[in-house]
Amino acid sequence: YDIDTVSGGGITEGTVGTHTFTINVNDTPTLDFQAASDSVTEGVGANIDIILELSNPASTPVTFTYNDDGTGSATVSDDYTDPSGAQTIAAGLTLHTVNVSITNDDVYEPDEDVDFSISGVNAAATISGQTTFNLTIQDEQSYPELYFQSATSSLSETVTTRTHVVEMSVSSQENVIF
Repeated sequence: YDIDTVSGGGITEGTVGTHTFTINVNDTPTLDFQAASDSVTEGVGANIDIILELSNPASTPVTFTYNDDGTGSATVSDDYTDPSGAQTIAAGLTLHTVNVSITNDDVYEPDEDVDFSISGVNAAATISGQTTFNLTIQDEQSYPELYFQSATSSLSETVTTRTHVVEMSVSSQENVIF
């Protein structure tokens, strides 16, 4: 603020004619997942970027722990690579990406999921909002096909039992009844 003009009644400008007024913004950023869930299809080279965001940039680096909660049906190494561990968002940035690699297999299985969370944030931010993330891993295998190993067979009338071999196109985590 500045006192530009003083007039009337013998009032004069004093020695401090300018006053600086500073507004201190004290908005501690909050950290959360950008979305609650997402899905990815299993396959060669499959992966997904999970995005975390700060509500506003922090003046110092934000450190936190990214956790695999172990509550989903997917299995570490068999279905995905666990990205858990310490993470850092550099000062001035608002987005952070955690990449999850999906393991390709040749097994028919139902879709599986994995749950992630964030914890242990330093004093530069707080955790608020969407604090968990659910990832669904969709299987790319079609249902297994059953077929006889041989298209034809014969047997003598004196034989009372014959074994026929049935094969499956891909292995399955499901029980197969026929």
